[in-house]
Amino acid sequence: MAARSYRCRDMRRWDAIIVAVYLLRLVFIGFRLREKQSNLREYFVASSSMGWLIVGISIIGSSTSTISYLSFPSEVIAHGPALLLANLAFPVSYLVVAYIFLPAYLKHNVTTIFEYLEVRFGVSVRMLGVMMFFVHRIIKLAFVVYTGAIAIRTVADFPMPAIILILGAVAIAYTTLGGVRADIIADTWETTVLFLGGIAAIAVATYGAQGIANVLKVVESEGHVNLPIISYDTTSVIGVLIWAFLLDLVVFGSDQAILQRAFCTKSLADARKSMLLNFVGSFVFEAMLCLIGFALFAYFRVHAGSFPGGLRQNSDQVFPYFISHYMPLGLSGLIIASLLAASMASLDSGINSSVAVFQIDVLGRFSRFQRYQDSVWLARTLSLIVGVLMTGAGCLLPLMHSNLLQTTGSIGGWLEGPLMAIFILGMVSKRLRGPAMIVGVAWGVVAGALFSLSGRLFGLRTPSFTWIEPVSVSVVFVVTLLLNRLLARYPSGP
Repeated sequence: MAARSYRCRDMRRWDAIIVAVYLLRLVFIGFRLREKQSNLREYFVASSSMGWLIVGISIIGSSTSTISYLSFPSEVIAHGPALLLANLAFPVSYLVVAYIFLPAYLKHNVTTIFEYLEVRFGVSVRMLGVMMFFVHRIIKLAFVVYTGAIAIRTVADFPMPAIILILGAVAIAYTTLGGVRADIIADTWETTVLFLGGIAAIAVATYGAQGIANVLKVVESEGHVNLPIISYDTTSVIGVLIWAFLLDLVVFGSDQAILQRAFCTKSLADARKSMLLNFVGSFVFEAMLCLIGFALFAYFRVHAGSFPGGLRQNSDQVFPYFISHYMPLGLSGLIIASLLAASMASLDSGINSSVAVFQIDVLGRFSRFQRYQDSVWLARTLSLIVGVLMTGAGCLLPLMHSNLLQTTGSIGGWLEGPLMAIFILGMVSKRLRGPAMIVGVAWGVVAGALFSLSGRLFGLRTPSFTWIEPVSVSVVFVVTLLLNRLLARYPSGP
């Protein structure tokens, strides 16, 4: 039976209407809450007055992005369900985040996590963390707005730069007006849309693949569930488990964009509850994304020839192609809205957290700028600037041709891993010195970059993205601890 293409002019019109209504609603939320933004504590952490339930739901949305929404199914199509094993790390990750990271931050009543770094290591390490955060955040925001534009492109016949500019403008508008409170309220609604869109995609693809039993039969017959225990250059069981644990500590333990949400709750107990809800919700969400990958793989195997090109070789294009050609009227608009929800939830948290870090850790730290640190007007201006930077960078990404998860995983390994290592070392050891930490982080960044680029630079096999972060984090740990020991032994030089 041939796959039926549902795409028609009327469908494009209805999809575009759904997307437009969704984007306008976000702007309305920011506009409605603009008058509440009377001081920076409200603008950045909602005066620590929000309930754990709404914060927990918002963390699920803000820790997701269109990158993961598109790349997880893509990875399953290309390499099998190894990413589903990432969920096994959640229980251990939650305990570390809830009982090591959160108490350390909230004990010092910080607004940004980099304030904690100065308490532990001094201003130089704090500024190093701030610099690494900014570099990685702009890159990540550019990827997020670009992948959101990919979703819009399936229903809007506009040039990619124009779509990126529209998405950037919407994110800037409601984040600038409403602050973090608007972001959290919008993210709560966006998380609901995320799940609804995913369920719709699974239902349609599974039905088209002749039922769940046939989906399982197809993926098993293709050997798609046979995973290597360990592998250097492909996704493997051990590689995913190590990567997933470290990634959880990166995202939920050392990412200002996520932790700023937790700081909006009323107490440590509420922050722990919100984080627990996030881990449970993320478990379900990632399982859903893997099921989408399975269903799409089976769908295009059952309807051979319905997808132009090889599935595994062009896995990044499978989900967008399915949305634009085979989703029924209205449901494609819902899925595109869910892709946008993933994008917007990451964009708003990224913009607001970037401004918080700049205004508190840079302007608030140095006396010559302190007269500006409490200005809501300045925070809104900085939100605009950050939004323009991310949008401009996003417009350059169509020039790049590579796997989304491999690319973002590589860049994350260079910067996110070493940044997380600073925090974890600061929390588990009281004897570390700032100079040792700075050198260790520098070596970690270099090691992560060289390792991820080893295929191009040295003619070696390209390593799986799952090993980049473990390598960079391990180098930070080893170099920092060894150098710290030498400094302690020879405090005035050898």
